[in-house]
Amino acid sequence: MSSRQTKTSIPEAFSGLFETARYKAYYGGRGSGKSHSLATALLIDGAKRPLRILCAREQCCWVHKTGNVLNKLPKGLQKKAKSHLQDIWMAETRKDAETAFDFFLEAYGPKYDKATACLAKDRDVLLTFGSYTRAARFPSG
Repeated sequence: MSSRQTKTSIPEAFSGLFETARYKAYYGGRGSGKSHSLATALLIDGAKRPLRILCAREQCCWVHKTGNVLNKLPKGLQKKAKSHLQDIWMAETRKDAETAFDFFLEAYGPKYDKATACLAKDRDVLLTFGSYTRAARFPSG
């Protein structure tokens, strides 16, 4: 059996990946190198010994977020606001979703700052779906 060596590097922030621990958790924004660094470390460790791995990614749920935002609005406004929230997650593209998101913040922000703050705090996570086409998100329709 031949052996192959490859040089690789992992950012200093992820040096703990090679320390012994039952659980490891890494948090950070998009583009911070978590996925690539974790995969590289797992490949290196997996070549040495059998591993059991669970990888999970935070994804904010639009159903719960919609309910939380609507609960911060007057009952008479909730139906209209729900339609505007649906415009975000039903958007064809990420750009369309961002436009609808900004519209919601501008339309409701001046009078209902708690509702818009609840929505705005998770903007990046909520718009993650925009990386996929609408057809991929809704294959049957």
